[in-house]
Amino acid sequence: LGDPAYYSRFGFVLEANVTPPYPLPAQWRGAWQSVGLTNAEALCRGGELSVPQPWLRPALWAP
Repeated sequence: LGDPAYYSRFGFVLEANVTPPYPLPAQWRGAWQSVGLTNAEALCRGGELSVPQPWLRPALWAP
């Protein structure tokens, strides 16, 4: 999650194929971004982001 105006300068784009562990509020949707680091992103078909256990608290994914 990050400000699109800032992160787009570094190649980040809206992520549509990988979903967060919990639904994001509508006002945060544009902040869900990713950037490819290698040619491996062509292999990524999408799915749910796997995060460490401490990040699985719903409160971290809500305003």
